[in-house]
Amino acid sequence: MFCVEPRGLSGGLSLIWKSNININIYEWCDNYIKANININHDLNWQGIFVYGNPVFQKRRKLWQELTVSNMDKEVPQAYLGDFNDILYQDEKVGIHPQPRIYLETFRRFVADNGLIDIDLKGSKYTWFSNPRNNIITRERLDRVLVNWKWLQLHQNVILRASPAVTSDHCALILDTQQRVRIKKDFRFEAYWTEHEECKEVIKRSWQREEGGRNCWNQFTKKRNRCIRELVEWSKRKRKIHDLFQGSVAELITKTPISLINKKDHFVWKYRMDGQYTVRTGYHVAKEEKDLKEEGRFCKPSTSQDWREVWKVIWKLQVPQKVRMFLWKAVHRILPVNKNLHQKRITVAPTCSICQREEETIEHALLLCPWTRAVWFGSNIQIVPTAYNVRSFGEWILDKIRRIKAETGTEQEKILSNLGCLSWCIWKARNQYIFQHIKINPQKVIIQSELLTSEYQRATQESSRANIPDTNRGGVRKRITWRPPPKNRLKVNTDAAFHRGTSTAALAAVVRDWQGKVITGITATFKTTSPLTAEAQAYREALILIKNIQIPNCLIETDCLPLVQAIKARTPIVEADAIIRDILQLLEEAPDVGATWTPRDGNKLAHQLAAMAAENNLGRQWTMNPPIQVRNIIRSEATLATIQHHQNRQIQGIQDLANNDAASTTHQQMQMEETLPGGLETETRDKPSEITREQHHTKPLHLLTRDSHESISNRASIDRGGGVVAQAEKHSAVSQIGGSDDHFEASTVVARQIRVSRKEGGAAPETGSGRKIGDEHQGVWSSNRSIQHKTQTNSILIGIGRGGAPIHQHASSLPRGEGGRSPGRGFEG
Repeated sequence: MFCVEPRGLSGGLSLIWKSNININIYEWCDNYIKANININHDLNWQGIFVYGNPVFQKRRKLWQELTVSNMDKEVPQAYLGDFNDILYQDEKVGIHPQPRIYLETFRRFVADNGLIDIDLKGSKYTWFSNPRNNIITRERLDRVLVNWKWLQLHQNVILRASPAVTSDHCALILDTQQRVRIKKDFRFEAYWTEHEECKEVIKRSWQREEGGRNCWNQFTKKRNRCIRELVEWSKRKRKIHDLFQGSVAELITKTPISLINKKDHFVWKYRMDGQYTVRTGYHVAKEEKDLKEEGRFCKPSTSQDWREVWKVIWKLQVPQKVRMFLWKAVHRILPVNKNLHQKRITVAPTCSICQREEETIEHALLLCPWTRAVWFGSNIQIVPTAYNVRSFGEWILDKIRRIKAETGTEQEKILSNLGCLSWCIWKARNQYIFQHIKINPQKVIIQSELLTSEYQRATQESSRANIPDTNRGGVRKRITWRPPPKNRLKVNTDAAFHRGTSTAALAAVVRDWQGKVITGITATFKTTSPLTAEAQAYREALILIKNIQIPNCLIETDCLPLVQAIKARTPIVEADAIIRDILQLLEEAPDVGATWTPRDGNKLAHQLAAMAAENNLGRQWTMNPPIQVRNIIRSEATLATIQHHQNRQIQGIQDLANNDAASTTHQQMQMEETLPGGLETETRDKPSEITREQHHTKPLHLLTRDSHESISNRASIDRGGGVVAQAEKHSAVSQIGGSDDHFEASTVVARQIRVSRKEGGAAPETGSGRKIGDEHQGVWSSNRSIQHKTQTNSILIGIGRGGAPIHQHASSLPRGEGGRSPGRGFEG
């Protein structure tokens, strides 16, 4: 290896060769290395390895210098490297064309030295710029120029450009060895099966009809045609890497192809829907400005480092005022005396406490004698000095890095103490200036520790008070797979994404109301994000439904943003094409519903996707599933069967309740017709509905036939005056969530009979119920418990512990004066 040392942070050349090649370097400078090259001890030629200066004036002098020194043109010579020039305009694609003087100067150098440009195989362009105004400039800056003598020695030379992976230049491979090309045998590549297009190519080429009656000839023709088309398809796929830069080619291959074949369009990546707004444009511009400001006081660090700092600051377990204070301190906008003096607000920039040095942010928070005592006396035990503090931003960045590098469990607490101690120092400084309160370093340390502990204790209590997903007994609810109705099927989808390799796996499984697996699919592919993977899994489920013609189907996923985007019909930027395909497929199948479920309700699809991502799932998993998958299928099928039987019982209860309601209504009509004289009757129907409560509802006991399936309650009271009052309530409660706490209450119809008497008689009062009003009316109402059927002369007077009904015989009810009961209304 031979090196030309760089000058500062730029320049420098290096030449590396194998041990079987003899190289003798005889001249070099900042822009080229000249060497005599001997390969296999029989071919000698001169190699000039060139790097053209980016500045045109210096590059023109380089061409002149190489032309003057090249006096002996009878020696085989080859110029190799990055010339930073092109020969023709078609060797550049970009916004601006190459200036004509550049082209003429480089062409003159090639002509004066009698050089020939070696044809390049592979990519036409060897350099790619960063995007500017969404345009990438491409140029052929790297090449090999040889003279006629060199070309006579290497008549079978081949120059190839390899894909640019880690650089913006394509590496050039100059093959000077003469080789006899041997036709290779066709071999089917295993990785072809990972691409869906491969299956289509094989299917299209094999199904094409061939003439002739000889079946063997037809078979061989189909096989040969299939081989040709597979090879062509593979070549076309490699062209992506030949035409585009490595990172761009990777993104192209990871981008899924849309089924609706719409044209590409520009999107604004800073919004979920891809639409540009002035507000987001303002925020993006402000972020770029902030990054420039960060570089002003922390030039050695990168913008990525400062993103980590802001992430740590905004996640500190401290009050919001402390976070805002740290943000101002890092941005150097605290009102210290030096800043105020620069704005002509104060007379002197010196520190108001020590009266020695200028009060900068670093001096006020770190370097003032009393603040150094605070930092040393705290549990952090830091001693800031003028040698290790250049700016507050750099100092806090260094401390965050050191604290995060430690493996202890107190990282968050130390970082919070760091922020609170800085804020308490600033507060004590302000109290000294404006309220003339004497500074006590020990008191500042205690205040900082109290502020940190009180805030953390308050946030922990708040988080414990808002624990979700528990029932009234404090027990966490169990979420399981919910089976579809008996006449429908359900498809559960999920995807697993590996960010390091950008690979993903999807799974879609179809089951019936009993939890039996009907069919399913799994696949692996490359993609760019977890949301895109989830969308592709959902799309594959729709394609599966369409192919096997499943009507009236439900599709369930645990990706809530995807379901929200589908229902709102607003595609998300990162999965725009796939969501548009999903919406198109849903229009073709209007009876397909989209629902969301938590992860615990999607265990089977999640397990299948995870195993497919690790290649631990066989192709016949639907016929012979692995033990992990089999256990999930068995447990969820058992729950589905139990759910079905419970639904049948509840349906029977509802039917009995409806029949009882019809018979009771008939009896009431007969009673109205036979009431004695002197009574005024008024009847009216008052239907009321119990709202459906699916979450956080107290569990209800399921009624059986042994516990009186009818939920009709009757009360008949016959007092001295012969007053008869009767009230009925018919309700049915069905449990629809298996082991979940999901309940649905049917409509409660209360037929209410208002009975008035000119003399005496009143409805009794309940023992523990609530009064409804002063009117003589009886209304049965319940929205939390099931009231069991009572006997004819008993009345439900209240609900005891655990929801148990309390009955009391009519004859034992208390009476008021004159045979009246103390109350006027009753309620169960």
